Order: sequence, then structure tokens, then C-alpha cells
Amino acid sequence: MLPEAHHEWLCLEIKVRPEEVDKYVSLLWELGTTGLEEIPQPDGVAIKAFFPSSFPAEELKQIFSAVDCRVDRVVSNPDDWVENYKKNFHGFPVGRTFYIHPSWEAGSADYPVNLVIDPGHAFGTGTHESTQLCLLALEQLAAGASSIADVGTGSGILALAARRLNPDAAVLAVDNDWQAIEMARENLLKNRAGRVCLAAATAAAVNARFDLVLANLSFGIFQIAAAEIAPLVTHNLIISGFTTDQAPVLADLFATHGLQPAQRWEANGWVCLRLTPVNRLS
Repeated sequence: MLPEAHHEWLCLEIKVRPEEVDKYVSLLWELGTTGLEEIPQPDGVAIKAFFPSSFPAEELKQIFSAVDCRVDRVVSNPDDWVENYKKNFHGFPVGRTFYIHPSWEAGSADYPVNLVIDPGHAFGTGTHESTQLCLLALEQLAAGASSIADVGTGSGILALAARRLNPDAAVLAVDNDWQAIEMARENLLKNRAGRVCLAAATAAAVNARFDLVLANLSFGIFQIAAAEIAPLVTHNLIISGFTTDQAPVLADLFATHGLQPAQRWEANGWVCLRLTPVNRLS
């Protein structure tokens, strides 16, 4: 999600080496950034990240004291960010099944599932490895699930993909951010996805269990929400949004809730795990 229009925000700008970008982007999402931008420079990469004006500026400076860092107060309209992003957002394939493209570009007949996703004010256009790994997992698992939940749906891309792969499944998409739910609703309508239940809620508020649960979150959020997510799972839980060194920590955490790894996908230091109840591991 990105900042609301014409509000005052804290703008953190850091300069890092190219090989450090993923690490710092992951940290910024964990800290609660509401939007960020990567700017290639001759001697590295500048990352601009927006935070609510109430976020302690000194805390940000302390966290990022190891790199070139500055924090300013700015008045920002996220629509400007979106328009700038549109210039560089083009269609691309994911796996053997999906082709993701914006509404101003044509789809591809070479892939069985075309997903129309426009950049907006919610996380998840499909460009990040964590989302793409979830889509690869869905290629294998969606068809066998009669009920699917997408926890932290963001743009709704995973719920949409699940619905397209398995039109007969009951699909629920939840997010604790109502703006994300509105963006997901727009994307589902744009793709004529059919019935997907949307709810502005946390996992703890969901009073149901599902054959397949998808959660593309962050390491920090998983540490808080694992106990709420685990009870939703009857067969498979797909978790993504964390790095190689964080994966064992989360595997151990979910093991305390009766789930253990059954499958793993990796790309550029990011990991996606399939977890399944211990008594169902196969």
C-alpha cells in the first residue's frame, strides 16, 4: 500500500550497494513502510521509503545508521508514484502458466492464465520473487483444493490466480487494510474472476479452515501472526516473503503449531515453503 493523497509523510532515503537491495527492501516492509521506490545510481542504489508522519524519525535514523541515510518530511501524492511506475511496468511471464500484464498492454496467448494487474496502492503486482514463488506453488497445488484462503491479500493477485486455476474452489481473501481490500476488489472485477469472498480482517477473525492457505507476508509479520494462521490449515500452507536465512526460523516457529515443511521454492535469496500438518505429511 502507498500513502494517502496529499498527506504529510516521513521520507527515508538510504543508499546501498546493489547486492544489498533485497535485504533492505525486506527490512523496510517489515518496519511498515507504506510505499517505496528504488533509484539506480552510478555508485549504488537509492531507496526511498515512506512512513506515516507519526513514525519516530530518530528510530529510523538509528536503524539505518550503518548506511548513508536521511529522513525528511514531505507532502506526497501516491498517484504520482503510480504514474511514474506505469512507465516501467510491462507484461511478463511467471512459470509455465501465468502471464501478468497491465491493463494498457495486451495479454499473451502463449500462457493459459493471463492476469491483469495495474500498479496501485496495495502490495503485489507480481514482480517480486516472493509473489512469483507463490504463483509457482499455486501451479502445483490449486487444482486439488476445494477451499483456498489468501491471508494478507494485498492487490489480490494470489486469490485471483487461485480462482483462475480452480474455478470450483471457494476462495477467501483477507487483509487488515481496507484499502488493500478495495484494490483487490478492483483487480478481481477487472479480471472477471467470479466469486471471491473479500474481508477486511485479520487471520484471527476467520472462523473456518481451508485445504490451501496462502500467506505472502514478511518475516516480522509471520512471527506475530503464525499462531493465527496455522489453525486455518487442513492440508497445505504456502508461506513466502522471507529470505534464505529466515526460513529455518519460520519453519521452527510453525512446527510449534503442528506444521512442518514439505516442499521448498527459492529465487534470488527469497524462499517459499509448503507446510503441512504433521499427521498429513506426504
